[in-house]
Amino acid sequence: MKNAIPRYNFYKTKYGSELLIDVVDLQYTRKFLTQGKVHILTYYDITFITEGEGEFTIGNRTHLAAPGDVFFSKPGEVRSWDTDRIGNGHALIFEDTFLTSFFKDPLFVQHLPFFRMGKMVDKLQLPNGLYARILQLLHDIKVEIDSFHPHDTGILRALLYEVLMLLNREQETDHLLLELIARYVSIVIFNAVVKLATKYRDIEVAQDEARRASWEDSLLHVQNMVLDNCLSTIKHETIYYPNKIKQLIGKLRSGKQTEAEERETVVAISELIEYYKGIFTTLSSCASRQLEEVTFRRATISVPELMATAGKYFRKVYKGNKAHIDFKIQPLEGRITGDWNQLRFLLENLIDEACSVTLDGAVCLSAREDGEFIRFLFTDMRREKTREELNQLFYPDLSRMTAGEKGELYGTEYLVCKQIIRDHDEFAGRRGCRINAEPGKEGGFTIYFTLPKK
Repeated sequence: MKNAIPRYNFYKTKYGSELLIDVVDLQYTRKFLTQGKVHILTYYDITFITEGEGEFTIGNRTHLAAPGDVFFSKPGEVRSWDTDRIGNGHALIFEDTFLTSFFKDPLFVQHLPFFRMGKMVDKLQLPNGLYARILQLLHDIKVEIDSFHPHDTGILRALLYEVLMLLNREQETDHLLLELIARYVSIVIFNAVVKLATKYRDIEVAQDEARRASWEDSLLHVQNMVLDNCLSTIKHETIYYPNKIKQLIGKLRSGKQTEAEERETVVAISELIEYYKGIFTTLSSCASRQLEEVTFRRATISVPELMATAGKYFRKVYKGNKAHIDFKIQPLEGRITGDWNQLRFLLENLIDEACSVTLDGAVCLSAREDGEFIRFLFTDMRREKTREELNQLFYPDLSRMTAGEKGELYGTEYLVCKQIIRDHDEFAGRRGCRINAEPGKEGGFTIYFTLPKK
């Protein structure tokens, strides 16, 4: 048809081998829009305006574009922009398989608020500091693309992921402000009409119970899938950047650099540390948000049955172990409230961590009543740890977190246990679930956690 809207596909082999991400300047794309400004893209596009002012249309919404603005379009959306008045900018383009093949979540990109089905927002106005930070990330993506090696797209995925998470956080901040305003107005109207605070609290409780019932009736999400989505990227950042910092420190210690080179190396180390801290914080917050969406299956659990399952798992993983470990179980007759799958996974993580150390000795799992809770104690008599070391067990530690031969990440067992107890504190029906570590009374150290008694 003569009046058909032009449709542009992703140029996958622009750099030789297939690459599903690119950063292009608007001055470069302008020459492809000579037949008309209206067009359709078959891939995701995030446009950053740096020069000029003009109209930018996505779907049936038209916006005034100015420097500092960001526009989002997903595949199949009709769009156009004023090529005469908008001077320049950058377009971050990619196909969803570039990320989904890595995170094992086919709907990861579609869950972002600015790419979601039925989205209400096509444009963001970013603060100057955040805008400059993202432009620097785009520059880093260009540099990485210029040195692109097939089968080595991990850094590109991490950089794209950071850009998406920064934009997502800014979008959530705007949404939170609107939500707070809407809630404030609703409370004012509610109090003016009803004037009974007790009824208002009853409505809130009923809504909370309805949401909890909806969560418990939904499909069960496996927690390992959530960890795969975020920890796989954390694994890469944990290994690559500390190694790079270690190499730079090695150069400093060699004494072969000039004073100017040493200053440049120190600056580079500082930048890498700050970048690593930023990406680790971003990914950790994303993991925390995803974990909040995991369905919590609350049920009544027999303590002896749970501990017997732990003993069965120990016998399974202990086969072939070079160390002689005497695993003792001291059960307690009683019942607790919690998620069977998560608690079993918690004990499996504690056992895996204990079996990873090839030392002879005894390991004991016991339980006792503690008021409204039942306290579980996992004692490793083979190792001694200082109070400072015990305090650091439930926090990320590069000296403890290592990568296996097949890419698995070890040393995160206590972090997983901490998150599971947090979920029980939130959803098990009684606040006060805790996990901690202390020196053993007869030697070794003890990991203890409390769960609500039924």
